Amino acid sequence: MSRITLLSPLPPERSGISDYTRALATALADRAEVTVLSGGEPDPVPGVRVAAASRRELRRLRGQDAVIAHIGNNVDFHGWIADAVARRPALVVLHDVVLHHLVAGMTMGRGDATAYVDALTAERGAAGRLLGHAVVEGALPPLWSVAPQLHPMTTQVLGHATGVVVHSRHAAAAVRAARPDLRVTVIPHLALDEGAAPPARLAGDPFPVIGFFGFVTREKRLHSIVRALSLARRELPSARLLIVGSAPEELDPRRLAEREGLPPGAVEMTGFADPALLPRLIAGTDIGVSLRSPTLGETSGTVVRLLSAGVPTVVSPGGWYDELPDDAVARVEPDEHEATNLAATLVALARNDRRRRGMGEAAARYARERLDPDMVADAYLRAALSPAGAPALADALLGTLGERISEVSTPEAREAAGLAPALARAVRDIGVT
Repeated sequence: MSRITLLSPLPPERSGISDYTRALATALADRAEVTVLSGGEPDPVPGVRVAAASRRELRRLRGQDAVIAHIGNNVDFHGWIADAVARRPALVVLHDVVLHHLVAGMTMGRGDATAYVDALTAERGAAGRLLGHAVVEGALPPLWSVAPQLHPMTTQVLGHATGVVVHSRHAAAAVRAARPDLRVTVIPHLALDEGAAPPARLAGDPFPVIGFFGFVTREKRLHSIVRALSLARRELPSARLLIVGSAPEELDPRRLAEREGLPPGAVEMTGFADPALLPRLIAGTDIGVSLRSPTLGETSGTVVRLLSAGVPTVVSPGGWYDELPDDAVARVEPDEHEATNLAATLVALARNDRRRRGMGEAAARYARERLDPDMVADAYLRAALSPAGAPALADALLGTLGERISEVSTPEAREAAGLAPALARAVRDIGVT
């Protein structure tokens, strides 16, 4: 049995990638001997060896058949993983294709301004060096705060990758543009099994309960969501917004609610939810809202949770969100009419039980059919264990096979024999993307 080590946060670390890795490791455990190294003291995962990422454990990576490193944008959870990949190349799973916050935390955050300038130079050449010095000297505001999407800073991490896994075609295109030499595999985000959790409803049984899940950032458009709630309550006076997560002081939802003249209780905030409570809060949500602009190439774990639970959800267009089925989500453009259009969408969904149920059923079906954990685990094994040259070899073999088939068979005969589906299955099974 193959030996695979995952480098990733795990619960109780408060990260969506923690929950993702726990589910992935559980699915992989039926197929390989799995170890997960994590920061802090990770919770146990049935059938999986878990350990803190000590120096001794990291030295043992060279004896593994594959190392899969999960990289996100939080330096506290992923800084040590990027350091480890620099010493032992690994298959890198990019949960974000914009890593400016991570690189800034690993350089400026550690008091190493020179390393930050060097990283920007590696990314943008002479222009990057000038930008880096301007930021260090205070002539420009921090790029990671004002325009991280313009300076992705993935070069430093991907320089030590044996291959890259992303969760969307959008992310794959971005990585291939930056590193055309790397093997890039698209593996969908996996569905997180919420089970049949009994719904946790807000006091007074309001309708609709509009759910916002995750840490509040500027990109998640909470100001527009609160404004939309204020507008929607003119026609839906019992509508309430539930925020499950935490927020920095400058984005305090209660302050935003006061500015919009919302009464006390119209916006409720739970903070970080206990893992046992989170599925119940999702089950008690009538409409999910997860806006994002600009997108940083991420695949939203919270949206996947909502879809898995059959919750109709409103998202922003762009990136991975455009790859979601149109019958499972509603989309609102992040323009000057965002709040007004979101309010109208919320009212329309609240008043149309049939549409709301249909969206929820389509969402659950998409998660069940496209985000199945067993399918995802199989795809990871192919990506992690296939030789680096396998995709190129497979391309050549399939190309030759296609040529021979075209020489000896008519289009009608090929269709009758089902050769096209057979070739498609071969491509999928080999892992060519």
